[in-house]
Amino acid sequence: MVDIRGRTLRTCRRLMVPLLTLALTLIQTAPALALRVSASYWRTPQEKILLYWIDTSSFPDAAQLAQLRANLEKAADGWENICTECGIRFIEVHNQGDATFRVAGVNVQRAYLADGFNPSDPKDKWVLKIDRSYFSPQGRFDKVGILRHELGHILGYRHEHIMASDDRLVTCGWKTERNTGPAAVIALTDYDTSSLMHYPCGLEGDHIQFDFSPLDIEGHRRLYGPAPEVTTPQSPPRETQQPQ
Repeated sequence: MVDIRGRTLRTCRRLMVPLLTLALTLIQTAPALALRVSASYWRTPQEKILLYWIDTSSFPDAAQLAQLRANLEKAADGWENICTECGIRFIEVHNQGDATFRVAGVNVQRAYLADGFNPSDPKDKWVLKIDRSYFSPQGRFDKVGILRHELGHILGYRHEHIMASDDRLVTCGWKTERNTGPAAVIALTDYDTSSLMHYPCGLEGDHIQFDFSPLDIEGHRRLYGPAPEVTTPQSPPRETQQPQ
């Protein structure tokens, strides 16, 4: 019987330096790849097929249920179409046990119109909640746009205005939004007031679209697009090295 503990320790020590060097190389030469290691999002091709089940009993009005189903399909199509190679799919299923998340009607007295979740949330929180006020014909927010925004949360995106200046957070009434330090979020792009993940402030008009900005598309592709190729620095051939 051979004691492998000493050999294993020596092997680990020999491997430690190359592994640390490779990690630093990835961070320096491929920030998008480093991002994929630390971000909260759906990583594998299987995870990117997001199955949802609609709790039809929580939507007693048949017309409202039909409207929600159609709007959700349009919002999902938007995310799928801005990056067809990203592999994101939202598919309705009719068996709750097959679903990644469920869609449920709630009555929170306009505390929100709709409320999604983040992939890092506990699985029992994986619910897209729709308040009764969502169906109000007097709403100033585009109903498909509201769901585009919430599906953004489900894909792992936080509110863009978390990165706004402190004075803007106060002026626009978002001061409670900064409930996390900058280190807890990853900026995919420059700060973007046109992002569909940004709450409106000072915008004119009665119909806020919550549509994709160019930076939304760029950031989404950066996270969910094909993995970047990384070339690690190569040592020069032995015969070209100068004698020491």
